[in-house]
Amino acid sequence: VQYRDIDNSWNLLFALNEGLSLLIDICEDETIEVNKLPQALKIAEEVIKKEENAEKAASMSVIASAIKTAISYNSPLLIWW
Repeated sequence: VQYRDIDNSWNLLFALNEGLSLLIDICEDETIEVNKLPQALKIAEEVIKKEENAEKAASMSVIASAIKTAISYNSPLLIWW
C-alpha cells in the first residue's frame, strides 16, 4: 500500500472502524480478526461501489484485495501504516 492509497481510503477506513468496532488510524496498528474479515470485505465492497472518484476506488480496492488474501489464508489482517 502506498501513501496515496491510505490518503484515498479514509472513507473506507472510517466505515471499517464503525462497522467492526475498530480504531484504524495512522498512529497505531490494528488487527482485523479472522471472524470479522467477511464483514470487512462486505463493508469494503459497499464503500467502493458508492465511491465516485475512480482513483479513490482503486486505492480502496488495494485494501479490499488484502482482506480477500487474508480470508483465503484464514489469517487475521494486520493494518499497520
